[in-house]
Amino acid sequence: IGDLNADGKKETLFGGADANVHAIGPDGKLLWKLNTGDEVTALTCTDLDGDGAEEVLVGSLSFNVYAVKGDGSVIWRTDVGSPVVGLCVTDGKCCALTASGEVCVLKASTGEWSSITSLNAPGLRIARGPAQGSPLVVTTEGGGLVGLTW
Repeated sequence: IGDLNADGKKETLFGGADANVHAIGPDGKLLWKLNTGDEVTALTCTDLDGDGAEEVLVGSLSFNVYAVKGDGSVIWRTDVGSPVVGLCVTDGKCCALTASGEVCVLKASTGEWSSITSLNAPGLRIARGPAQGSPLVVTTEGGGLVGLTW
């Protein structure tokens, strides 16, 4: 859920195995649909450019992370080399967790690479704490729990 047009009303977003992200307005009507090339595995909303409207960050099994404007147009797309299993945003960074076990850190505004951390195990989930500068917490197959800061 995010306010994609800064009107104070939340739009609903969902993606699935059909490779599409759907944006639904408060009236229940489809606003737009975006095909990512493979199953959508992660979605999050954040204001990337400070204009008050939230953009959408999308991860998919096609190895790509997308940043999408509230009208459905793609701002950037970055191939992270492995299926994306989770996303979170912290401190202006988009953190993509991959199935092969990397945390790929991208500049949220441009999609440019910032860093990559190997977890030595396939990734399952990624989250960040509630405060600015909070560490990332990642779970991996086999029960691993990793805290990351930068």
